[in-house]
Amino acid sequence: MAVTLREVLALDVLRRAGARVVAGAESLDRPVRWVHIAEIADIATLINGGELLLSTGMGLGADAASQRRYVASIADAGACGLIVELGRVFSALPAAMVQVAAARSLPLIALERPARYIEVTEAVHRAIISRSYDLLRKATDISRDFTDLILGGAGVAEIVSRLAVVFGHPVVLENVAGNVICSAGSPADGAAGAHVSLPHSGAGRVLSGPGCLWAGISLRHEAWGRVHVLFSDEPDEIAGLVLDRAGAALGLALLAQKDEAHLIGRAGSALLADVLAGRVGSTAEFVRRARGLGSDLNSGRLAGLVISVGSSADGPDEQERQRVRLAVCDEVRRAARERSCAVLAGLDADRVLCVLSVPGSVAVAGVIDEIMALVRRRSVSLSAALVAGAGRVVEGGTAVEGGAAVSLQHSLEEAAEAVEFGSRSRAGLGAGVHHFGSLGVYQLLSRLAGDPELSRFVDAELGAVLAHDARSHARLLPTLRCYLDCAGRKADTARLLQVQRRTLYARLSRLSAILGRDLDSADSRVRLSLALQAHDLLTAQTTRGHGPIGSLA
Repeated sequence: MAVTLREVLALDVLRRAGARVVAGAESLDRPVRWVHIAEIADIATLINGGELLLSTGMGLGADAASQRRYVASIADAGACGLIVELGRVFSALPAAMVQVAAARSLPLIALERPARYIEVTEAVHRAIISRSYDLLRKATDISRDFTDLILGGAGVAEIVSRLAVVFGHPVVLENVAGNVICSAGSPADGAAGAHVSLPHSGAGRVLSGPGCLWAGISLRHEAWGRVHVLFSDEPDEIAGLVLDRAGAALGLALLAQKDEAHLIGRAGSALLADVLAGRVGSTAEFVRRARGLGSDLNSGRLAGLVISVGSSADGPDEQERQRVRLAVCDEVRRAARERSCAVLAGLDADRVLCVLSVPGSVAVAGVIDEIMALVRRRSVSLSAALVAGAGRVVEGGTAVEGGAAVSLQHSLEEAAEAVEFGSRSRAGLGAGVHHFGSLGVYQLLSRLAGDPELSRFVDAELGAVLAHDARSHARLLPTLRCYLDCAGRKADTARLLQVQRRTLYARLSRLSAILGRDLDSADSRVRLSLALQAHDLLTAQTTRGHGPIGSLA
């Protein structure tokens, strides 16, 4: 806090001179920025404001008009007060000066006894410099305190709480979107959100209105948000300096958290890559390594979850696509926490790979469905097209579901295969989670995808109709697919295709002739259904250009 005029008048050198306030006593708490000897009439043109002026009366003018003009001019220039020594020019301060000083609330002080002005200036300047040094030392101590917090690994919330203690007032941290990230110092209910929604003028650190001092926070030259101190009174001089230090500390803490999260995300992706490549010796080893990345997966049953993250936006660039993937990854972590689940998540090209740990005895598939429902709802604003697949459950290193032992590696691979199924399914985007254990015969077909026998089977069963459709505009495969999906019910097939029955009968007769099969035969329909699913599987893999799981980026 600055040295006030009241404190200056209490100095020994002025008390010995019999300093007496003649006018403007209500303004004695003005800060004194400097002391200046003023013996010329136009001194107002040489001051910047906040000066205490010393005069013997020479140069003030002998007539009342000059004296009024002098006092008015220094008041307008921002002088904090005027001290006049009596005895040399005036035996008492002129009434004209007293009247103007009183009207302008300018402190006017008379010295009853002579004083050496050099001693006055030295004493006042010494007090000002001493106070400035005290303020600087206090600011340095506070800055060191914030530095120690950063070096000690303190988070954003801890720094905000410490800032509230330093100021003794509520503190609010908001991001660039105007969302309150955290607050401390017990702001009234709703006060934090209400305050940040108010318009704040100026740049950097400004007093934007009664009770607010704020500083901007930037990360790598980009605006991140603001930190506000909600004052109930006028902040002192050190407040701005402290807030600057705190803003820098918050920026470092946010940057450290951002970098740490980025590194942990990359490490999580690398660990999941090791799982898929078979480089993790056991589930216990995986759990141990995941714990080192902050994911405690030891308290529940494990299951692989893969989410394909496409974009429904028109031609987003790669940087935007990566931002969307990371945002979806964050939403998975958030939704898992809300369902009391631990998760390790990472990126694989355009997919999010996860291993979830589901505690208790609740159905794992149901929990995964709930988590993905939350992720979908919160990702609407990202214009992200999500397809999710889940593998079977892993307990104690392996699990037995449906009679098959499932390792963690297999669970992730199954989740990726379920995503492939969902991607080519007509239910497609926006559907629930595709659980590998519920895919029926697709489980078998996916295992045979790399075997040339599967391609030969598809060609033998569907080759004739595929060749027909390749050279004709009247494609028959959609009719065959719908007929098989309806289990041979012609009325349902005609309704779904929106054609008359005689048109459907003609198409089915044509299909029967091309395929050389009786489509009313249950055996024929089973073989053709298998062939269609295998055809879709092989087509999807050829279109994507890779197998069920890609390499981690």
